[in-house]
Amino acid sequence: MKVPRMLGKQGYMVTGEVIETAIPKDLDLHALSAAGTHVEQDKDIEFIVSSQAGFLNLDTQSNKISITEKIENKAGISVRTTGDLRLAGAEFVEHGEVQEGREVKGKHMTFLSDVFGSIVSDGGNIFIAGNLAGGRAASLGGNVVISKRTSRAVVHARGGEVTVDYCESSTIIGKIVRVEHAVNCEIIADELYADVVEGCMIAAKAIKITSAGERRNKETLVTVLIPDLSEFERKIESIKNNIAEVQTNIATKMRQIEMLKSDPEFAKYLGLDEKIKSGAIKLTDEQSAAWQKLVEKNAKSANTVKQINMELDAFNKSNKESEEELAYTVHERNTNENGISCVIDKVVGTTVVQTMKSIND
Repeated sequence: MKVPRMLGKQGYMVTGEVIETAIPKDLDLHALSAAGTHVEQDKDIEFIVSSQAGFLNLDTQSNKISITEKIENKAGISVRTTGDLRLAGAEFVEHGEVQEGREVKGKHMTFLSDVFGSIVSDGGNIFIAGNLAGGRAASLGGNVVISKRTSRAVVHARGGEVTVDYCESSTIIGKIVRVEHAVNCEIIADELYADVVEGCMIAAKAIKITSAGERRNKETLVTVLIPDLSEFERKIESIKNNIAEVQTNIATKMRQIEMLKSDPEFAKYLGLDEKIKSGAIKLTDEQSAAWQKLVEKNAKSANTVKQINMELDAFNKSNKESEEELAYTVHERNTNENGISCVIDKVVGTTVVQTMKSIND
């Protein structure tokens, strides 16, 4: 809001001469109104009003006021300017430097200058156009891209992709890591794609390196992570034992039924019972009375067969569930074995390659 200018009161010199009031300086709100805003006037008062939803941006150089869809800052992150930041918006753009010791938390964040502090993203992407020195860039589920130099820093995107041009004396962790040149770094990933590595410690499941060597007599150690499948094997063996036990029980129950059916009279009764229930045989009143006597005579054996069939149904259901669990476990074990590889096109200095068993994830 712009308050209208007001004339001051006349003054007097000690000699009694009148000092006329000076015309107050004025400002033009139209000159200060930038993107996303407009000027409105209510009687003698002017307002700069937002034309859209977004974030207030004050340009300290030009004094222009704008509303942007993303938070944008040009003064840098420091004790003097902003202090630590906790950003509620989805996007943030910083034109200035992030000083050492300062922390910025948000989602999708872009830094167009150097970063010396800590950047933490909650599931978003981090892009640093400058250098990352002595700081940290961490994204919980997003990607991290650093265009220039990374030194004495930590870059962490366990569930995402890390892309770094040149890194030195840094720790890089990501699901997929892409590095042009790494010197004296520790890199942990599911997949690593590197052009040149020197004096680094690397651990990954799938590794592709163009050139590997030492740096100041420090070797490069490449560790191929082999999943520890012993737990899968124990589970598969246990499921197979359960299936074998159930199938033995099924065979035992089937023999019991066959033994009961070996009695010709009971076998004949079962055949008649099936035809009567299906309607293939219609009984007269006289036949019904005779049939009832036959039912009572074979009731004990029939109940035994019925009970055994119920047990068989339970065993068959258990067997089916175990076979499905076995197929899933075998598939999961085979999936854990897929994609393990290590390719180093050229070794230019001392490079050690080893394998190490690792617990899943």
